[in-house]
Amino acid sequence: MARDMVYIVDDSELVCASLGSLLTSTGHRSEHYRSAKSFLEVAASLIGGCALIDLYLPDMDGLTVIKRLEGLSPGLPTIAMANSGTVHTALRAIRAGAIDYLEKPFTPKLLLRSLDKALDFRRRTRKISDQRRQARALTDRLTPRELEILDCLTTGQGNKAIARQLDISPRTIEVHRAHIMDKLEATSLPAAIQIAAMAGIFHPHDAP
Repeated sequence: MARDMVYIVDDSELVCASLGSLLTSTGHRSEHYRSAKSFLEVAASLIGGCALIDLYLPDMDGLTVIKRLEGLSPGLPTIAMANSGTVHTALRAIRAGAIDYLEKPFTPKLLLRSLDKALDFRRRTRKISDQRRQARALTDRLTPRELEILDCLTTGQGNKAIARQLDISPRTIEVHRAHIMDKLEATSLPAAIQIAAMAGIFHPHDAP
């Protein structure tokens, strides 16, 4: 079964052919782009995989390409590469958003290690994104009053304190709290708060 797609962005036909051959031999699929423009034109439609981007492309600086990808294809991990460079070059690439930096010529072992690092990053960020979507789907079930009470619960307040703050009875708070737990499919208050945090429905200064 073919592994993840690797998008190679390099103006050298020789580099593209060499990297493509190596990737094929290790079970990866690859697509080649000889310019930043041609790659960015399709970036928004890319699904999965990662990108190998040369920092010295003829039509655009590679760092600019990496930065633009944040808006065009969020979550697409990038590996920067260059024929020569310094520690400063590597740092600039990482700060721009690259997962790793490789100086040409690099060994197959180094490349595959960087690919594993980039693809592992994508899997972890995708998992977090899925968790956030699931949390938002659960919190969307809550009424405005339940959201208000949940927000109070995240501060560590008890039922009586919340009841005084909202000018309703402690018994009403208990009923709402039971509904909140049921709708969030949470077995404990910490679990409910964790779902709220993942969904981003309360402000950082309110968190316990």
